[in-house]
Amino acid sequence: MSPLHAAAQAVLELSPQLARAVSHRLNVGSAATPRRAADDDNAHHLAYLAEAIRTGDDALFVNYAQWLKVRYATKPQTGRSVESVLEALRHAIMECAPGPTAGATVPILDTALAALPSSPDTAPSYLDPDAPYAATARQYLDRLLAADRNKACDLVVRTAGGGAPIRDIYVHVFQPCLREVGRLWQLNKISVAQEHYCTAATQLVMAQLSPYVFSGVTSDRRMVATCVGGELHELGIRMVTDLMEMAGWDTYYLGANMNTEGILAAIEEYDADLLALSATMVYHVHLVEETIAAVRDSERTRGVRVMVGGFPFLVSPDLWRTVGADGFAPDPDTAIAVADQLVPGGKP
Repeated sequence: MSPLHAAAQAVLELSPQLARAVSHRLNVGSAATPRRAADDDNAHHLAYLAEAIRTGDDALFVNYAQWLKVRYATKPQTGRSVESVLEALRHAIMECAPGPTAGATVPILDTALAALPSSPDTAPSYLDPDAPYAATARQYLDRLLAADRNKACDLVVRTAGGGAPIRDIYVHVFQPCLREVGRLWQLNKISVAQEHYCTAATQLVMAQLSPYVFSGVTSDRRMVATCVGGELHELGIRMVTDLMEMAGWDTYYLGANMNTEGILAAIEEYDADLLALSATMVYHVHLVEETIAAVRDSERTRGVRVMVGGFPFLVSPDLWRTVGADGFAPDPDTAIAVADQLVPGGKP
């Protein structure tokens, strides 16, 4: 185990103790419910921190700290600021995990603290009024937030029936709307329940578009697409799969939260040329790396090319190389070009 991996593992193993130490330093009350909530929040911070340690990539935690700054600005935490939380994390780690673990951790916290003063305390909207299909995107989101999935579905189906390419609906309606939903939750303007409703409704709408996606025209190139184990954010990789299908690839979508054994079995069963792996949460990056390592280690699957995507890889543009992938697709729209480069005319 490398020193960075050992330090990350130590932080995770000490997470309950560190979380309690942070709550104590921030003078969180002793009542069970708020104290438990504070400890859970601190454990969440530590999961992000551990991934930044493991990859040697400060940007993963710096971005998270900046995200927290926006969230705290809209919902102030009693007696806490992002700065005070990071300082408490720093103190707890130096106290509970001195030596190499603190040596690998404290510089990341210091970098995040240094970046906070110049980072914004709000987040701009993802809905650009000048973008293609801007009016449709606005109407779609409004109907979702009004909990009217039937009208949202009717709008999209009518748009597709009127000749709008499915690619444009995915890229200019679904993608910005779902990002906007995430932003609204970050700003405490919608609840977790509303966020989940919007996601579930969009999955339903995408299902209604299946006749436009599966035309029956495929090539000899095969792709298996999935989210790593524990990852439940599947809409991005599902959009990639649909667009690849429309581009002529023979696709096999495995869904969310797929374990490594199942992924290896699918690659072999479908004789895949390409594996598309997605992770949205930063603390799942190590699972991407472990899955790719397992693919490379198996004689049955090592010939497959691997393309990754998801939020962590946007935060850190070189992260795909760190986890051992062959390529990175920043969004569903560019995934086809990346896939065509990796598998230009058939099996690599």
